[in-house]
Amino acid sequence: MKFSKVIGQQVSDDLEVPIDEEEFVIDPICELELQPYETEYRSYHKGKLYYFCSEDCLQRFEDCPEKYASEFIYEHG
Repeated sequence: MKFSKVIGQQVSDDLEVPIDEEEFVIDPICELELQPYETEYRSYHKGKLYYFCSEDCLQRFEDCPEKYASEFIYEHG
């Protein structure tokens, strides 16, 4: 199983990024482990994709993304 403490994933608007079904990411707000394909709460910030466990965590991130995004950088692989 792959695990990443960091969750920002470099993407372009026209590119689908495959996610390993055993890969976990971390919600940058509450630090909950998530499987990215199981959550509907996502946000792009400066070309990176972030995943969240809930609408509340998503909203907190979108209210102040610089506060949370700087701590989490996704390392794919």
